[in-house]
Amino acid sequence: MAILIFRTPDQSGRFGEVFQKLHFFWLLPAVFLYGVHVFANAWRWWILLKAQKLECSLWTAVSLTMQSFFFSLVMPGGALGGDVVRAGFIANRVKKEQRFDGVFTILIDRFTGMIGLF
Repeated sequence: MAILIFRTPDQSGRFGEVFQKLHFFWLLPAVFLYGVHVFANAWRWWILLKAQKLECSLWTAVSLTMQSFFFSLVMPGGALGGDVVRAGFIANRVKKEQRFDGVFTILIDRFTGMIGLF
């Protein structure tokens, strides 16, 4: 999440202190909206898990979604890195015969997310 800041040039024309002023007023709505975004993604994925009759609580889905977002930002490979981690986590949490269904819900979640964007 980006921190909302601004820079102004000092007397010499160069940019002075980068973190001259932090806008806390805009930081709180940004954190709230990001939380809503994460929860909406987790809820969509949780519905897909329930449609496949896979046992996973909503809060576990939120936790796995947050972990996948973290790994998407940290791991090399971009957005797919988090999906691979989430696939591993869900594969460990479901029965052996349901692993393919659990991992496949991540692909379908990506597909439905793209439809929502378009």
